Amino acid sequence: MNEALESVLDKHQRRELSDVELDAIQQPITFEEALPADLAAALKLLMEPYPSDPLCSTLIFAAAMSGVLKLGTGINHRTKVMPANLYVCPVARTGTTKSSVFDELVEFPLALVKAEVAKVNAEALETHLNLPKGRRPKRPPMELLCVTSDITPEALVAHFVRQAKDNRPLLLAKDEASEYFERMVLDMKQGRGSSMGLFLECFDGKGRTKSTRGDGVMSYPASKLSFVACIQPEILTEMMGTTDYAGKWSRLLTPVMPTRLLKLEDSDLSEAEGQEYDEARQLLRELALELYELDPQVYELTAEARAHVNAWFRPYLQKAIDPTTPQIMQSMFNKGMAHALRIAVVLHVFHTKGKVLKVPLERIQMATRMVDACFAGTIRMRRGNAGANKLLQHIQTTTLKAKRPMTWQEIKGKGDDEIRSLAAQDFNDLVPVMVEMGIGEQGLRKRSITYMGTKELAA
Repeated sequence: MNEALESVLDKHQRRELSDVELDAIQQPITFEEALPADLAAALKLLMEPYPSDPLCSTLIFAAAMSGVLKLGTGINHRTKVMPANLYVCPVARTGTTKSSVFDELVEFPLALVKAEVAKVNAEALETHLNLPKGRRPKRPPMELLCVTSDITPEALVAHFVRQAKDNRPLLLAKDEASEYFERMVLDMKQGRGSSMGLFLECFDGKGRTKSTRGDGVMSYPASKLSFVACIQPEILTEMMGTTDYAGKWSRLLTPVMPTRLLKLEDSDLSEAEGQEYDEARQLLRELALELYELDPQVYELTAEARAHVNAWFRPYLQKAIDPTTPQIMQSMFNKGMAHALRIAVVLHVFHTKGKVLKVPLERIQMATRMVDACFAGTIRMRRGNAGANKLLQHIQTTTLKAKRPMTWQEIKGKGDDEIRSLAAQDFNDLVPVMVEMGIGEQGLRKRSITYMGTKELAA
């Protein structure tokens, strides 16, 4: 397609899914539907205070756990094997307690795995130190890792070489993803592109051979990288732009965290409640260690599961090849199958602990629902739901500060250019939603709707 026609399509004819179509595919997910009963109860309890939802929470935890399944663990769709890894990037505003959510779903569950890794490293160092000086390498052995936040491509390549020796995966986890993606942009501007290349390759589990000045040739036959990090909606929308020819953004699942109040309790935590929380966290730690010790296996779909995922994926493929679909959405839709299979195999391992090789229909059905919900959330965010969240935050903050009911004219006068450009109807539509959320009161002054915030949003 020539540039002139591409420009016309971008400006006038690009068609995205309608709100009705999005509502049809964005069905609510529950912990009980997605997870085994004990795991569902644990996540539900641990996430109860926070403004997350089962979709975001399950995907964050699944990404973390995919990062402990051994190199070689994957899922086969007839002739193509995909690694059991996930790239999950929840979309959340600053102040939505995402650090606490990450502690419960990523940091705390890995405690026992980290202890095992520390033992391996201690034994390797002891062996190194016990060697005669003449035979002892100058450098101590590179440490095995479970999780890292070091995003430099040089460090990641070195880690992949070490991880491959023990058939181990690597989890890249960060509270904020923007630093990593900004580094990719900087690399590209400097003519390197190594950060993006590594990110793209590792999604498919590829290996690499690299010549270096200090370490000679560094090589690993395959990799297994999982990625989990949050990003703010405005930053993601700006970074994504309108095209994704390299496929960087399509490799990410970007579930949008809902705007909800933080659940605050006035009473002290009872001994029984404290024990429930301890038991829930211990269940996650023990599950992570059990998955870490599983032998690598390639799982297969049942015939019914394969028929379902194929039928589900075909409409996305049709949208992906439709020239009126925005290019960045084409790229996202093309990765639908890859995401669904990866989610399905991780959920399957949660349910079976590696004892059953066939992934059944109900597991792939849940996976496709989760991908649908992520896609719908991403499309809504790009259409301006991030702007709606900004408007909600502004209305709430302004009226709480004023401590009185305010009209739209008064509220927008306190905002920036983006807020002042919005219509009164946007305010009128949002006020009933905020009242239903239990965070404010609606009123009427002459013929104008007024609103007064009564509670702080989650901080």
